[in-house]
Amino acid sequence: MQNAVQKVAELIDHLRRESLNEQNKCFYCGGFHKTVDCDSAQRKAFHLSLLALSAEASTQFWEEDLGQESFQFENKEDLEHSRLPDVIEKWEELAF
Repeated sequence: MQNAVQKVAELIDHLRRESLNEQNKCFYCGGFHKTVDCDSAQRKAFHLSLLALSAEASTQFWEEDLGQESFQFENKEDLEHSRLPDVIEKWEELAF
């Protein structure tokens, strides 16, 4: 999950610099346009990689934490009411 956090942090920093006109290249493809306007294959690949990292983290979450007393969800139905599925859905939406 740390890798996903790092990627998102880099994107946020790039967008911040772009809004301050300190950066004029697209984060995803390196083209000379705003990152938010990019529809390149690199953009899609970036968001798919976040989705894959999210799926991996979710699997690890269930494998490592399900049996621990500190686990905050009683079952998968409780997880469905958490924000994690919303985050995964948003990454899927951004990828396509």
